[in-house]
Amino acid sequence: MQDDILFDTNRLKSAMITADNNIMETTRAPEKRKPALVRVMAVLLAVVLISCASKPQSKTHHSAGTAHNYPGSSTGTARELRDAVIAWIGTPHKMGGDNRRGIDCSGFVKRIYNDVFGIKMPRTAVLQLNSGFSVNRNNLKAGDLIFFRPPYKANHVGIYLGNGEFAHASKSKGVMISKLQNPYWRDCYWSARRILKQHN
Repeated sequence: MQDDILFDTNRLKSAMITADNNIMETTRAPEKRKPALVRVMAVLLAVVLISCASKPQSKTHHSAGTAHNYPGSSTGTARELRDAVIAWIGTPHKMGGDNRRGIDCSGFVKRIYNDVFGIKMPRTAVLQLNSGFSVNRNNLKAGDLIFFRPPYKANHVGIYLGNGEFAHASKSKGVMISKLQNPYWRDCYWSARRILKQHN
């Protein structure tokens, strides 16, 4: 970074010297005497060059092979998740979908984890089941993935939000928030995985 600043400063000085030389030349040639304008143009050019030389910082993304540190409390994580989920409520279910026109359960997990935590999750529920590490049902925290085995249906995945609630893309109602103690979900509960290492 210091080298970039030194490089940009040298270019600015060079531009200023060029501007002064142009002023001297216009002094020798009265018909081209526009020193103030030339100097302003040279300064503007230097500023543009410095701006172009700066590199924007991109958001860091991580793969979900192991659990990742997340610099926030459990309460903060629950609030961020809930806010992000609310923006998706009502999005219809679409197998293989990954946008607001339609999304499936694993696609929803992938989008939320990418948008909220900058973590790249696998695309399918089967691969997501192998991410992070296992957690007990009685020790769930906001951000944990919860998996279900509904009878006569494909496996299902959602994101625990805290207070006994989880967000998921339901086949019948699209993205929604459900109660983990609902008899249907309670009976087909399968497993839970923790992707985030939260700092309490």
